[in-house]
Amino acid sequence: MSSDNTVRPDFLCIGAQKAGTSWLYDMLRQHPDIWLPDIKEVHYYDYHFGEGTGARQWAPKHIENAINRIKSKSNKTSSDLAYINGIELNEPLTKEWYFSLFNHVEAYNRSVKGEITPEYSAISEAGIKKIKEDLGDIKIIWLVRDPVSRAISQAKMVLNRSGIDASTVDNTNIDKYVRYKGRADYLQNMPLWEKYFSQILYLPYGDIKRAPLALLGKVSEFLNVENHTYEGASKVIHRTKPTELTTSAVDMLVKDSAPQYDFLEDKFGSEFMERIK
Repeated sequence: MSSDNTVRPDFLCIGAQKAGTSWLYDMLRQHPDIWLPDIKEVHYYDYHFGEGTGARQWAPKHIENAINRIKSKSNKTSSDLAYINGIELNEPLTKEWYFSLFNHVEAYNRSVKGEITPEYSAISEAGIKKIKEDLGDIKIIWLVRDPVSRAISQAKMVLNRSGIDASTVDNTNIDKYVRYKGRADYLQNMPLWEKYFSQILYLPYGDIKRAPLALLGKVSEFLNVENHTYEGASKVIHRTKPTELTTSAVDMLVKDSAPQYDFLEDKFGSEFMERIK
């Protein structure tokens, strides 16, 4: 990690996809001591190291749309304008661009900076190593959701967004349309992250619904900030639209997710497993 004065994140939330990361982003944005970029999911490291995520194809447009949303806000301050100009001086998804995302005056005024990109949990070992080189041994937050429920939720989201008729998707082609295998491969990815990072907070997805304030208290403690009174902690963020998957498609998701359960049970125990649902 460089010794210059570049502002860097102190933590990353790396997933899992469809495990409550949007909810966590909305909550942590309320904390007076925590700063996150106006872009949820900046996709820098998965763009370069997420071979199976598809980020190379869609991340540039995602970033373009996000920057346009920031620019279109009606209540921009002079600091916001300077921040936008600073970001646009750099080629999107370069290292200089990534660090410019944290170069806002408000970031300097907060004790903790971070970003949330759930695809990071699926990047290669080379990418994990690169994060360690760039950012040091920062703190990692990982929301863990039941593998089958998570995969089903991802499949429904992808099919809805792409306009694909779910009735045409079955066990023979679901992996063609939905990149579900790597997005929450806890068995493969958790040991890799633990190889490089010593501070990882694993949180069970079910606690978002059952005990949201307790979960947020754990996050505050992990990040060494005071607890906060959050608004809307019980609100559902990005509820998946109703979609009926074919039985054979679900059966394939169940089959491919099966190896994850023994790993998670051995790692976290039965009580944690009950709380990931």
